[in-house]
Amino acid sequence: ANRKPDIVGIAISEEGITLRSYFYPFDKIKGFAIDENPLGNHLLIESDRLVAPLISIPIPFSIDTEALSALLKTRLPVKPLKEHVYHRLMEHIGF
Repeated sequence: ANRKPDIVGIAISEEGITLRSYFYPFDKIKGFAIDENPLGNHLLIESDRLVAPLISIPIPFSIDTEALSALLKTRLPVKPLKEHVYHRLMEHIGF
């Protein structure tokens, strides 16, 4: 809790989404949702991974979530995804 949060690099290209150094091609992503919350917005991605298929990416408040959603809708379906409550709680207290 004493250290500052890491700055995570994310890029969206024609081929997929890069998070840190890991690349998620659009054909391996089943869908997305944008979870808007007063504590912080998150991009939720459902991947085809067997372990931890839901990926939660914090979205800075400076990013227009409607524009982000419109961009992703050109390549991915919108799904009713929700982040687990305990994950949100752990993030809020600094884990």
